[in-house]
Amino acid sequence: MDQNLEKPLVSVLMPVYNAEEYIEKSIESILNQTYKNFEFIIVDDFSSDNSVKIICLFSDSRIRLITKNNNSGIAKTLNIGLENAKGKYIIRMDADDICHPNRIHKQVEFLENNEDYILCGSNYKTIDENIIVKLPQNNESIKLGLLSNCCIAHPTVAIRFNVLKQYNIHYDSIMEPAEDYDLWVSLASKGKYYNLQEELLYYRVHEEQISNKRKKEQDQKSFAVKIKYISSFYKKIIEKEEVILKKILLSSERITKEDVESFSKFIKSMKKNNESNSYFNKDEFNIFLSGLEELLLENYFAKYERYTISDIINYYKINREYGLKFSFKKKFGLFLKSVFFYKIKTR
Repeated sequence: MDQNLEKPLVSVLMPVYNAEEYIEKSIESILNQTYKNFEFIIVDDFSSDNSVKIICLFSDSRIRLITKNNNSGIAKTLNIGLENAKGKYIIRMDADDICHPNRIHKQVEFLENNEDYILCGSNYKTIDENIIVKLPQNNESIKLGLLSNCCIAHPTVAIRFNVLKQYNIHYDSIMEPAEDYDLWVSLASKGKYYNLQEELLYYRVHEEQISNKRKKEQDQKSFAVKIKYISSFYKKIIEKEEVILKKILLSSERITKEDVESFSKFIKSMKKNNESNSYFNKDEFNIFLSGLEELLLENYFAKYERYTISDIINYYKINREYGLKFSFKKKFGLFLKSVFFYKIKTR
């Protein structure tokens, strides 16, 4: 009997848009996987190049090509793929990347042996620079990391499909181009995450990537995801708190004394909330909050033309009154800048 019949069906999902330069190698890396029991759903987002022609050159029966009659973006394209998927697991793949031959085998093996985990990603290596990108490994580190950035690489993931269906979770086009980050946050309370500490994907960096072409928009949408995430375990973020976080994380405006006071209350409330519900490891969460404190103070003390002695005096007042503080290194830097009247670079 074919051993593959005993293995669960996997749905490999690849969105495509004008990828003629790279797609052949990408497809080959999937077809050459050591794990064989998969369907390969390729959804073309109305490409204007030869992407579809190249796809059609492959005669493998596992390929299911879906072509759209209009270009509507990656989130809607991925949702079409999900609607047509039949597998137990969704394996994401991008048309410009290359998979390690054992990728699907290793991820399916992990999820089959760990039923409380709903998502398995991995580290990756950039194709031209050969840079290895290491991501947080365990569930606690990943979910804490999501407070700061998207620490799950989208084209590396394997997702337990029944969880998406059970909770009716899909990609949100409104959150594009941070639709993946938004998905991880939406799934965070549904089960555990894991990143295999192997480079199972070779990631291509080029100028046409969304992360390069739409970086400012991606930063703004990522901020919206962070607010959504904090609200999911803390409480609904009020407008004043959101404004302060935007100033800190997006450097949109200068921090005021009133912001400092409001932020100190917000920080204390966050700490108290986490101590009661233990959503994050206490020490690691406090390190994250300390990082926010430093960003706030850096913004606050960089609002004039140059530093002065009054800045270091003001810092100790804020530290005494609100409990906010720099690390020793940052505090020493503020002292030096104040003593030597360091000129601030205009933003």
